[in-house]
Amino acid sequence: YYECIRTVTEERGPILDRMEALPEQHPFGMGMRLHLAFIQGREEESLNGFRTLAERYPHLDNMKTDYALICISMQRYAEAEAVLNVVLERDPRNVYAKEALANALAGRGDLVNAKERVFEVMHECGDDPVAMERLAELLRTWNDVLIGQYEAALAADPTDTATAIDLAWCHLQNERTDLALEVGETIDESKADPFDYHNFFGKLYHRIELYEDSAEHME
Repeated sequence: YYECIRTVTEERGPILDRMEALPEQHPFGMGMRLHLAFIQGREEESLNGFRTLAERYPHLDNMKTDYALICISMQRYAEAEAVLNVVLERDPRNVYAKEALANALAGRGDLVNAKERVFEVMHECGDDPVAMERLAELLRTWNDVLIGQYEAALAADPTDTATAIDLAWCHLQNERTDLALEVGETIDESKADPFDYHNFFGKLYHRIELYEDSAEHME
């Protein structure tokens, strides 16, 4: 098993053959075989195998999450969500499952809730620069989609304050502070959610180094 995990997936075949000849099989070894099957184009075999392993070893959350990732790769988002919700019910801080759930939600178009899951993972992974950049790239991609949706909604109803704030947040999260400020200045404070309004401007002004203005909104 340990020899196998030190080898790239595409080259694991001979090692897996030796593992499978042993009297007892390691469940993660079987999972590696199924990953190899997926890479080789045997997607249904991989999916069905992971489903079986997840049922056979219900205590192995990583096995369930691997099963969900195969589902996501095959655009079976509802199936992935169901599996991941079971994992997260038992272990709410499982960042591996939470990031997978974010991708499942995004796959079926629920980008708002997908972003919320990513923010939760970022909170847990703040000391991992590689993970943070990967998650930030997800946010940038999803925000670009949401920006198009929010702009279309505002074109139909320019008075939609909640959508305007959502749009401004997307620009801010994508480091487009000029556009965030431009949208923010169109928002009628009297019609906005007070917490969201002041939280947005507090963070925006801090980002553009208007610290006194930021402090006024964060009080």
